[in-house]
Amino acid sequence: MARNVQISIGDGQTAKLTDKWLPTIPLRAPLLRDETYAEADVKTLIDTTTCQWDEQQVTKMIQPEDHHLIYKIYLPQRSTPGSYIWSQTKNGHYSVKSGY
Repeated sequence: MARNVQISIGDGQTAKLTDKWLPTIPLRAPLLRDETYAEADVKTLIDTTTCQWDEQQVTKMIQPEDHHLIYKIYLPQRSTPGSYIWSQTKNGHYSVKSGY
């Protein structure tokens, strides 16, 4: 995957915790508390009843310094698949200019 491509979480089913989905520059994955969580999907951090971040799971699986970054990410109120975003433009859309 290109280094400027970020994953849009959606319902969390298509992204792994180890994918680059945090809103940081440069893009990176969250810091895990334990490497046993490396294969987990981002959906494990989402409360399926409220469609919001599950604070208990975030606290359990992610290092504290990344919590605020996770909580900044919008989660849709209905099941929406994740997608890819070109992170080098404000609107997330690729342009030839942004590719250079």
